Amino acid sequence: MKDNKSEKPIIYDRAVLVSQDEIAKRRHANAITAGSFSVGNFSVNPDTQHIFEDFVEGRIATIEEVYELLHAHYTELVLKDN
Repeated sequence: MKDNKSEKPIIYDRAVLVSQDEIAKRRHANAITAGSFSVGNFSVNPDTQHIFEDFVEGRIATIEEVYELLHAHYTELVLKDN
């Protein structure tokens, strides 16, 4: 599957690592956050959106892994630009 705004394919073959209760909590928190961003008219980076979606849907277990993936993504961009 490919996101219409991102150049990278979205891969959904990761296992769900958290409970359905935790996923429900993450979906609720994500909905509130997304609403806040839309009110502020912030745009979402389509190249990193899949990381947040994987966290919300339980395919990433911890926020620390989200930080690591985002750090790797943005470090790669900085290194590529230099």
